[in-house]
Amino acid sequence: MIVGTSTTTSIRLVVTGSEGRMSSVLRAVSRKDQRFVLLETMGFRGCAKRKSQGENHPDNADVIVDFTTEEGTAFALQIASQESCAFLVGTTGLSRNIIDKIENFAAEHPVMIAPNTSLGAVVMRFLVSQTARILQSRCHIDLVERHHMHKRDAPSGTAIRLVESIREKAGIEIPPERVHSIRAGDICGEHEVEFSCPGERLKILHTVTDRRVFALGALDAAAWLYQQPPGLHTLEEFLGIEP
Repeated sequence: MIVGTSTTTSIRLVVTGSEGRMSSVLRAVSRKDQRFVLLETMGFRGCAKRKSQGENHPDNADVIVDFTTEEGTAFALQIASQESCAFLVGTTGLSRNIIDKIENFAAEHPVMIAPNTSLGAVVMRFLVSQTARILQSRCHIDLVERHHMHKRDAPSGTAIRLVESIREKAGIEIPPERVHSIRAGDICGEHEVEFSCPGERLKILHTVTDRRVFALGALDAAAWLYQQPPGLHTLEEFLGIEP
């Protein structure tokens, strides 16, 4: 267990979405995690009625974890507002409108927007931004992201965050034509950043081989998040990575 995520009582968890691949994995993993008691929802197209896993647990949630769609995230935000709990959003491809609503909610509640809850991906983002800062204009930077054929958004939320990090930390703009998206087969997720310099190339690659890694990272982050003060929190903050 990561330092800082332990608790003395069970954390009441809601996982939204009834049919999504990630929602199903999150439920399965959380049932085996002694930090949590899972409060089952009926899915964002139904109502918010749910039952607890186990007995003698209050019905209100401590934290909601959402990996659905824009519509599902809007529904999850309604539940979080009703129950005044922490909110972790892993849904990708969200519009500015829903992001603004989530940020408004964060004024009074702990919130995390994390398109990729793999902790390795967070470390990759840190390494990529530092490498770009060091090399600056000495090389070209290309980003390739690969996902399964059913993923809707392209580029991925993680790719967008990598581009943003390079811009923020190194002051380098990555043009759209240097961000490449591949949708094929059943690829869980792969992100590669290549620095092409005269006479040499440096590649930073992160590959996910098991979808459970996203659930494990999300649950670690959720266990930490619900104890935090109101505001927008990040996985970098959770891991103690310097901004």
